[in-house]
Amino acid sequence: MGIKERTYKFIDFKGLSVKRFEELCNLSNGYISSMRKGFGEEKLNNVLNAFPELNREWLLYGEGEMLRGGVIQQNQNGDNIHGDSVHVQNSNELVNVLKTQSEQLSKSQEQIDRLLAIIEKMQG
Repeated sequence: MGIKERTYKFIDFKGLSVKRFEELCNLSNGYISSMRKGFGEEKLNNVLNAFPELNREWLLYGEGEMLRGGVIQQNQNGDNIHGDSVHVQNSNELVNVLKTQSEQLSKSQEQIDRLLAIIEKMQG
């Protein structure tokens, strides 16, 4: 298994889409799929900074475990948890989507009210 396959394995492990992984690592869209020899130094640092739990030796050479030993991440409440923060990120994204939809719904309702008022004026 090469670096590209190990990268896909890590992305799958994290439950991310390739696109989201690339965004989090400041990689261009399609970078992973077009990767041939591996990451350049700057791109590798981007990946390791975005995912400090990722074992560099495993990613580059397939040696050791995927995750660095003893990595514990904190959730937004400050409690220590084992694993990833994808759920927190997904929750934040869902909240943003709900806010946007709520705003759009309010605007739509205002438009409906205006149209009803126009119809009432035309009829009366």
